[in-house]
Amino acid sequence: MSKGFKTILIITTAYGLVSVLLFFVYGVKHVNDSHRYIEYAATLQHGFYFDPHNFWYLGYALFIFLVNQIQDGELAIVIAQYVLSWLAVICIYKTAVLLFKNENGGIFAALLYILFIELLTWNSYILCESLYCSLICFSLYLLASLYERATIGKILMAVWLIPFTVLTKPTGIALLCALLVVLIFMGRRYLTHRTLRYTLILLTISFCLVLANRMLTTYRVMENYELGEIVYGISTLHPKPEYDLLSVVVPNDIYLPPETNPPLVKIVSFMAHNPIYWTKLFLCKTFYLLVHIRPYWSVQHNIFSIIILLPLYYYAIRSLIHNKHKIEIALFFLTYVLLHVASIGITSVDWDGRFLMPLLPAIFIMASTGMAIDFNKIFRKGIH
Repeated sequence: MSKGFKTILIITTAYGLVSVLLFFVYGVKHVNDSHRYIEYAATLQHGFYFDPHNFWYLGYALFIFLVNQIQDGELAIVIAQYVLSWLAVICIYKTAVLLFKNENGGIFAALLYILFIELLTWNSYILCESLYCSLICFSLYLLASLYERATIGKILMAVWLIPFTVLTKPTGIALLCALLVVLIFMGRRYLTHRTLRYTLILLTISFCLVLANRMLTTYRVMENYELGEIVYGISTLHPKPEYDLLSVVVPNDIYLPPETNPPLVKIVSFMAHNPIYWTKLFLCKTFYLLVHIRPYWSVQHNIFSIIILLPLYYYAIRSLIHNKHKIEIALFFLTYVLLHVASIGITSVDWDGRFLMPLLPAIFIMASTGMAIDFNKIFRKGIH
């Protein structure tokens, strides 16, 4: 039995034990947004249907549609999510090993994915987070494999997997932009003509902005700014002292751009006219997203988040700064993380913390090798 197979067997066993326990605790969770995805999947039975809002979750609707072709019911969807999540754990292990040539780093990445229990709990929910996180892991592994050695088969797989991932959740645009940035960077040696190079960069930026603007047309970003909400919908709940920390005091002279303007134009205009207020909102949203705490969560949960996440961020940042690996890898992960964080900072933070989940696979991969090396040093010192 090879070492790699043994490692996968151990990872699978750990994942299986945790997942069985979580399934018995959570079962199948149908929540507020679940009906949207199920209804959209049902309309696909009669052919493709474009929904202005739900289209940006098309990947999840297609996933539900495909699962229902095999076995109807929400239980089948949840089981499929657990199975895909298991494959995602294997992929995150293989991705870290491929990128950083460190077996222990790959094991650390997989174990982090499993032991950050909250990440796996979303497998029980009829929400796009579980599938999207799995697809991110699949995409990262495929891109790492392509970076290692490109083949026609891998390219063809990327042609459908990347768009499918991007259209599973609106923040998927971060993955697309990260890939485009790296492709332009890698292709600079072939684009010797300066005009052609700048034209391609301009077209890429324009494409991403047009796509982002189209996505934002059905989101009420200005309403969020007008209410000063950090966590979406917090102002609609019965007032509690802890909720005061989840909103920013709105200035009396707040400027609101005309409703007729495109979404991105309205956001930029709002930023320009309310710079201090908007910056407060953005920084508060970013803080709650990354630190992953909420005033209404238990003290134990908040402490766990801080103890786990802050070291992870430290190791991920250290990995980027030291950059002993290829610049393309650092550029991809940095772009993906920054755009994902920015998309939440510009819009709103969620009540239950699930918007952080798609960021974690990238953080785990970037942090894992450094953690493995330091852990090995500490372990050896302990022996001696």
